[in-house]
Amino acid sequence: MFAVDLLGFGKSPKPTDGLYTIEDHIDMIEISVLKPFQVNSFHIVAHSMGCVIALALAAKYPQMVKSVTLVAAPYFPSTTRAKASETTLNRLAERKIWPPFLFGASVMSWYEHLGRTICFLVCRNHLTWEWIIKLVTRRDVHFMMIDLTKHTHHSAWHTMHNVICGAANSMDEYLKVMKIAGNTI
Repeated sequence: MFAVDLLGFGKSPKPTDGLYTIEDHIDMIEISVLKPFQVNSFHIVAHSMGCVIALALAAKYPQMVKSVTLVAAPYFPSTTRAKASETTLNRLAERKIWPPFLFGASVMSWYEHLGRTICFLVCRNHLTWEWIIKLVTRRDVHFMMIDLTKHTHHSAWHTMHNVICGAANSMDEYLKVMKIAGNTI
């Protein structure tokens, strides 16, 4: 069993020369898992943003995939292929100021320069944030908080836009390939 994390997140590689596209993620899975361990068939279980990458991987290797299980997949059907990215962005990051989580998603997605600046400050200074949290709570920092602050600014920004929004117009094609191959989704 292999647990693959998104590039740039947690302890996974953080390449500085890529744009964290679906192809970048799939290439890293091929290089780090499929080829070195000579994987010939596999089941895929994915969550959230990883679902998009999992479907792309399954569509690339439909003969090797036994089944695909997707949990909380960011899939939003659109009436036209050209509007798929916009539909996805509108569904994931509505322009709202309340509750705070939706406001944060809105700023990160729609107000690009402000969102990138915030992302840069949080990610670039992750050790400082972890120290402050530890000081205030007087406890070790939970691994999820460490993972949240450890993403690189580059990976967090590009993965959201290039994987979820960028692949929105390809999701139906990935699903068709899987259906034609007779795989269970």
